[in-house]
Amino acid sequence: MKFIKNPTSENKSKFTCNRNKFKLIRIKAEKLYYESEFLKYNHDLKKTWQIIKNLISTKDKNSIISNLCINGQTISDTNVMSEKFNNYFANVAQDLVDKMPTSKNTIFSYIMHHYRHPLLFTQLLLLS
Repeated sequence: MKFIKNPTSENKSKFTCNRNKFKLIRIKAEKLYYESEFLKYNHDLKKTWQIIKNLISTKDKNSIISNLCINGQTISDTNVMSEKFNNYFANVAQDLVDKMPTSKNTIFSYIMHHYRHPLLFTQLLLLS
């Protein structure tokens, strides 16, 4: 609080140091708390999942996306937004594949040459 009322470099340094100490102590305390909770409810799956849900839950469970910015264009129409989401997730795998560089090597160049039955291995690859 002293830094806010009197913003000198010395006060800023003290504030930063104390803030970092507090953050470290808080993180350690949270870790110890959740470790003890998991140990306490080790055989109770329902309680364990409640703890996990508490750990990962967001504060606002009913958040609504009012608009999206895609390629510099703001979109607020919910139908267009759902279409853009659908298009993105339907094509993300193919887009990643298209961005991958092609390789001159075949799958066999990555496999060690010390396998016992090369014919069997080749047959298995052909079957799959």
